Amino acid sequence: MATHLQRFKLLVVWGCISGFVLLCCKSFPSVLTRSGSRGLVLLDIRNTLSSLQMWNAGRGSSKILWNITQLQNFSSCEVYNVLDVNKTLYGQPLCLGDMQRIPPTAVMFTTAHDVTKQRSIHGNTFRLWALLGSDVKPVLFISNASKERYLLDKACHHGWDVYLSPLCNSDQLPVLRSMFEVILQMYPGVPFYGYANADIQFEGGLVKTLKEIGQFTIKRLPKVLVIGRRRELKLPPNTSIDSIHQLIDEAKKGSRGFVVAIDYFITRSDFPWKDIPPVVVGRRAYDNYLVAHANKRRFSTIDVSDTVTAVHLAGTEAYAASHKKKGSNYNAKIVGRFDFTHGLTSCARWRTQKEQGRRVGLYRVTKVGFCGRGHWDKRKENWRELLDNIEVERVEWKE
Repeated sequence: MATHLQRFKLLVVWGCISGFVLLCCKSFPSVLTRSGSRGLVLLDIRNTLSSLQMWNAGRGSSKILWNITQLQNFSSCEVYNVLDVNKTLYGQPLCLGDMQRIPPTAVMFTTAHDVTKQRSIHGNTFRLWALLGSDVKPVLFISNASKERYLLDKACHHGWDVYLSPLCNSDQLPVLRSMFEVILQMYPGVPFYGYANADIQFEGGLVKTLKEIGQFTIKRLPKVLVIGRRRELKLPPNTSIDSIHQLIDEAKKGSRGFVVAIDYFITRSDFPWKDIPPVVVGRRAYDNYLVAHANKRRFSTIDVSDTVTAVHLAGTEAYAASHKKKGSNYNAKIVGRFDFTHGLTSCARWRTQKEQGRRVGLYRVTKVGFCGRGHWDKRKENWRELLDNIEVERVEWKE
C-alpha cells in the first residue's frame, strides 16, 4: 500500500513539473533552444528582461511599441548547454586573433550569415579589414558557430576576433545595441567603436579621419556618431581584392551612393546605446532612425563621406535589398513613426573635409543642403544641387 502511495505522489510531482515546463514553453517559446540530443535549455534572461524594462520605462505610455510580452521574438543566438548561457550573453570569444599591446584607434565589428554566393565578398572583407593594420581591431559576430564554421575559420585565419551574437530576433538577425554593449565591455579604453555591414570595405582614410576627429572630440563634442555615404561597386562574381591600393583603384569606377543609405556607425564609449531600441541589422529603417534620433537629441553627428572611402562591394543590385526580405518592417514596428528625412547623412551637424597637406579638417555645418521633408520631395529634380548647397565653418579649438 505504501509503495502504491509513493508512486502516486511521484506521479503528482512529475505532473506538476511537466505542467510548469509546458507553461514556460508557451510563455517564452524562443528563449528555449534545441541543441542536438541535449534537449531543451532554459536561458537565463534576467539581464535581457531588465534591459528591456529599463528601455520601456523611459518612454511615454502612448509610444510603447516594445514590451515584455514580445520577448518571445528574441533569444540568445546559440546555446549548447546551461554553462554556455553566460558565455553567450556576455560575449566570450569563439576565436581571438592577433593580440595587440597598444589599444587600436577603433574596434570595428560586423556580422554575417554564411551564404555561398556571398563568400567571395566576405573573403574580401576579412582580408581588407585586416590590412588596415594595428589601428583597427576587426571583430565578427556570428549567430551559429556550427552552421557558420566557414566564416569562423576565415575570420580567425585573418586575425579577427569572433563572438557569438549575444541577442537575436526570431529570424536570427543580431540586435545592434547588444553587439555594441559586448564590444564596449570586451575592449575598454579604445577611442572609437564602430559597426559596418559585412560588404563594406575601407581604405586608410578611415584611420586618418578617426584620429583627427579624436583630437577634437575628447571633452569637446559629446556623444559622437560618425556616419558616411558609400561608393557602389559592382564586381563580377568571385572577384578577389588583395590590397588597399587595388580597392582604391576599383572604387574610382563606382558611383557615390544616395544619402539615405548608411552602412556604418562609429561612436565613442559615451554614446547611450541603452537608450536605443533593440533594432536588428539587415532590415530597413534602423540606420536613418539612429541618425534622426541622434540629431533630435543634439548629439554630435559627423559626416565623413569626403575623407573616408567606404566601398559597397555588393554593387547596385543589392541596393534596398533589405526592403524585400522577410520581416523587412521589423525595425519600423519597433521604433514607430519617425521622419526618416532627418536621418540622412546630409543631416549631420558636422563634417570632415580634406585640406592641404593631406590633412583632415573638422567643420561645423551652419546650413544643411539636403535634409528634411521639403528637400526630400524635390529629390527627383535637383537633389545633387541641394546636396552641394551646404555651408560650413572651420572650427579652431582653443586649448
